[in-house]
Amino acid sequence: MGWVALLRLLLPSLPFSTLHRWLSPGRGSANRSIELADARWAVMAAARRIPGTHCLARSLALQALLQGSALQTELRIGVAKHPGGSLAAHAWITCDGHPVFPDEDLSAYTLLPLRPG
Repeated sequence: MGWVALLRLLLPSLPFSTLHRWLSPGRGSANRSIELADARWAVMAAARRIPGTHCLARSLALQALLQGSALQTELRIGVAKHPGGSLAAHAWITCDGHPVFPDEDLSAYTLLPLRPG
């Protein structure tokens, strides 16, 4: 709950590059043990309880929880164009190249490159 709440508060006030750099994989202890399913459940449970929590805060919180674990995670951000012409953006985490939330339909999103912070 702490990571989700903290990121929900920090996202509007800190540059994304700073947050992304702080939460990049490999910045924790390499022997930390956490199960992907447990981390995914914890983030989604916290996000449901904190109003206004969107995909970027959830994704960064999940990456923070998995930081230092043996799991290879990567933050992904994509955009999609709706039929009416409006754009939608979405952030998600992949683990070993697969979306952590397999029920998400990401087929409409064009992946954006993330610059190292």
